[in-house]
This record gives sequence, C-alpha cells and structure tokens, in this order.
Amino acid sequence: MPVPDPNLYPPFHIVRLSHVEFVVTDLAASKAFYADTLGLQVTHEDSNRIYLRAMEERGHHCIVLIKGDTPVVNVLGFKVYSENDLDQAKDWLEGRGLPCQWVERAFQGRTLLSRDPQGIPLEFYFQMDRLGTDPSAVQALSRCEAAQDRPLQLLLNPCRQCRLVLQRYRFQGDRIYRRR
Repeated sequence: MPVPDPNLYPPFHIVRLSHVEFVVTDLAASKAFYADTLGLQVTHEDSNRIYLRAMEERGHHCIVLIKGDTPVVNVLGFKVYSENDLDQAKDWLEGRGLPCQWVERAFQGRTLLSRDPQGIPLEFYFQMDRLGTDPSAVQALSRCEAAQDRPLQLLLNPCRQCRLVLQRYRFQGDRIYRRR
C-alpha cells in the first residue's frame, strides 16, 4: 500500500500530539503504574486527577489520569502553532459539520474541544504552562560564590555545598529536578 502524499498546506497547523486524558477506575493503581513503574513525573495531583509528564516534556503534562467509573481514553490533545490556528481549526472543523466548543482546561490556555468524524474527542490548544526549576536547588546554588562567578566550576570542581546539591538534584537543560 503506497504512503499518501503529505498535506503541506493544512487549513491550520498542528505542532504535535501533546497529551492524552485517561479515565481510570483506580487512581492510586494508575499512579503507581505511570509514576513508579514507567517513571513519569507527577506535576499536579488532587483527589480526582493526576497530571504526569515524561522527563523530556517541557509542558506541564502529557498524561492526565481522571478518576471515573469506566476506563476510557477521554481526549487526545494537540498543540497548534499559533493562537490564530485555534480559530482556523474551529472554522475548518465546523465547516465539516463537526461540533466545536471552547473549554477551560487546567494548565492550558484557550482550548478548543471537537471530535473527529468517527467521534474520537480531540482538543487543540496553543499555550500550556511550563514547569520551572526546583527552587530549593536554585537557592542552594545561589549561596555558592564559586558557582555564581564561574558556573563551569560547579561541574568541574564543585565545593562541598555544591557537591551535596549535585547529589540531590539532576540537571537537564535549563531545568533542575530532585533525584528520587
């Protein structure tokens, strides 16, 4: 079967598949699987929802677990290229008779909810909160004069204080994470 030609000029621009929302019957067991077994990071949790992200994710979450009666994939979320693409997506989807509505989502900006022609729920957004660095690691390193004056000193020849921070935290790009 031949691969179809790509659509180089879509009516709106999707950057990537961003996140999925799963309804689960046992929130604790699902958290144990995704966080403890697969190693995803919990970014927010309350009695009905758990937000998780993978280590290379820059956005707030890539999986949302929601407590419910029947396990189901609730929604597939797509990040669009610009705020304008949200309006273009709405016009295009409604032009094909697909339902659209603006919805509020935690940790996301303006979000459009729709469905594909087979009824699978889809949502589109442009902005999602990003997580910052661990403030206690930043504070500890900011007290070290050598690390402030010569940042490479931190890695090449750390003082005792910085060595302790490096043992407790993991650095990835411009983010700092507490080690487990």
